[in-house]
Amino acid sequence: SVIGHFAYFNALRAGEVSSVVPIAASYPLLAFLLAILLLGDKLTLGRATGAALVVVGIYLIQRS
Repeated sequence: SVIGHFAYFNALRAGEVSSVVPIAASYPLLAFLLAILLLGDKLTLGRATGAALVVVGIYLIQRS
């Protein structure tokens, strides 16, 4: 957690907030992918749709 916060604040210092925050806020997507790959959670249509919406949202915010 401390390393993650340190990396986050360094990224904020080095880049624009509007670019760093959406990427940092995508941690639920990473947790979702790791849960499927490492823990054997099932990939359902609802979960896949939610993950796709996170990716689309990050893309749209980055594009602005």
